[in-house]
Amino acid sequence: MKVKTTNFISPTNEKMTVVFILDDNNAEIDRYSFYNEQREINIAPELEESIERIPELLQKIYNSGLNNENVEFITDNIAVE
Repeated sequence: MKVKTTNFISPTNEKMTVVFILDDNNAEIDRYSFYNEQREINIAPELEESIERIPELLQKIYNSGLNNENVEFITDNIAVE
């Protein structure tokens, strides 16, 4: 399995990052897309750094598994208006 990250950046600094999960023959198994408009980045600057650090996050989770560390995944849904 391979994890490939592709960053798309428009001339107006809109950013989309796509994480591809590939099999050993480079065939796509799954993909996850993340998108930030410049307006959103201006409101919450951490969005820009977060999207750039997705490969680092995946590597940390992978290394935790290699080290037999227990990783608990929690999902919260918070309604905002």
